[in-house]
Amino acid sequence: MGAQMLVENNVFRDTKTAVTTNRGSDVDGYANLRGNDLGGAATEISRVGTFTAPPYGYTAESASTVVTSVTSGAGAGKI
Repeated sequence: MGAQMLVENNVFRDTKTAVTTNRGSDVDGYANLRGNDLGGAATEISRVGTFTAPPYGYTAESASTVVTSVTSGAGAGKI
């Protein structure tokens, strides 16, 4: 499909392959990884893309605090 993605400050656990760009499409996608905690998982990135910043401002949470933030805010009655 040729899609581009920025994979930034994510935490991956209990997975063999965290990010892949070459499955299920005739055309490989593109990926840029930044600040992720892959937890020992592999990546299958066949093409690195040019998408390194979205066209808007944001502050990404550090991967070191993602697990705590997600688990403390997840579940029924948390939103």
